[in-house]
Amino acid sequence: MPKTGGRQKGTPNKTTASVKEGLMLAFAELGGVAALTDWARSNPGDFYRIWVRMLPHGVKGEIHGHVTLEDLVAGSWEAR
Repeated sequence: MPKTGGRQKGTPNKTTASVKEGLMLAFAELGGVAALTDWARSNPGDFYRIWVRMLPHGVKGEIHGHVTLEDLVAGSWEAR
């Protein structure tokens, strides 16, 4: 029997969509990217703990040689 009704696949539930919208509004109200950048400079440990959690899981690779954090952020290193 085919499934009928309900949300279509990939449609976020209303609560999730509402929370995301609220967070985006608060982010903009608090100064957006400029404010986040200022905060990150003052709290690098906290920023990178959050940043690491935002990275996709399961990405594998090897880096050979010396690569600094600045190189990684700028994307100025070559994958080999």
